[in-house]
Amino acid sequence: MVNIYLNFTGRQTIEIAREEVWTSPVGAEELRGHTLYTLISAGTELNASFLDVFDWGYPKKSGYTAVFRVDEVGESVKGYKPGDLVFCMGAHQSCQSAHHTGAIKIPDNVAPEDALYIRMAGVSMATFSRTRVPTGEKLMVMGLGPVGHMAARVYSALGYEVIAVEHDEGRRKILSERLPVPVFNTVPRDNPEYYKQIALALDCTGNEAAVFDCCDMVRPHG
Repeated sequence: MVNIYLNFTGRQTIEIAREEVWTSPVGAEELRGHTLYTLISAGTELNASFLDVFDWGYPKKSGYTAVFRVDEVGESVKGYKPGDLVFCMGAHQSCQSAHHTGAIKIPDNVAPEDALYIRMAGVSMATFSRTRVPTGEKLMVMGLGPVGHMAARVYSALGYEVIAVEHDEGRRKILSERLPVPVFNTVPRDNPEYYKQIALALDCTGNEAAVFDCCDMVRPHG
């Protein structure tokens, strides 16, 4: 089987490459299939892969969210069959293989292209796994791109009192139509309900100024 993939060969240099894959039978706990969709992460991939700001070196594949149609199922895998649509943390390539514990079957009522955002919802969960701020406290999300939008919805579902800050009117509107939480154009320093009352602040912009804004809004021990 020939796998076609994006290969980053140097800074700002990408080529379409080919490799032979699946030269041995499917592993007992493995799923294999052909890619339907992948999602480009503008932050991670522009910085880490396209510009190599972390000096990770080349060549390298890129991408970490993919949906594929299952073609082969390992003999020890339960609950999957050929034809199932599955999410995995796969690269931009035509073929995917994943251990079954690293795959999520997509429900029938979820469009496969929408399922890609499972990964975006998971980005901010690193904070939840480490914070000592309990649910029910005030939480501020800075930035409503895909990561921030999903963070606002996830943390609201977890029970936090969420507010969001986003300069772009379109992004504010998208969240407001889906989640009944306060959404501000600028940091609400003039609002005593929130200024110095935020227990947990999430910067989802990657902007230094936004980090300082978060620090300014949090309460003592936030």
